[in-house]
Amino acid sequence: MSFVRCLMALVAGLFGLVVRAVTIDAVKVGADPSGKTLCTAQLQSAIDQTAAAGGGEVVVRSGVYLVTALTLKSGVTLRLDGGAVLRPSRASADYGTDKLPVVGAECATGIAVIGKGVIEGAVTVFTMRMARL
Repeated sequence: MSFVRCLMALVAGLFGLVVRAVTIDAVKVGADPSGKTLCTAQLQSAIDQTAAAGGGEVVVRSGVYLVTALTLKSGVTLRLDGGAVLRPSRASADYGTDKLPVVGAECATGIAVIGKGVIEGAVTVFTMRMARL
């Protein structure tokens, strides 16, 4: 990372600002808005690419996106446009050992989830998993 970019990141961190370096459209990286195909890998890849570029926005356009656990990284804003729905997979096998919420973060700063979209819950899936333990 160049000196100028490091300095910008430091200043942004001091003032709680996010330097939006890139914008990645979820559909353009292969996320399926039909609600029929699991697209966690594509959305997570968009989040990871955005973080690696120094921060920015992952845009989720109108549609239903079937997901498991997504992990936000520092400097990433997840923007859910109106009509966008992050719907948790109802198949407990899709989760493996993940115990994270639909959208979570660990040790991340400068993150946000914005927009008029919806993040649905998956209480039934997790209740069934806990009952089997």
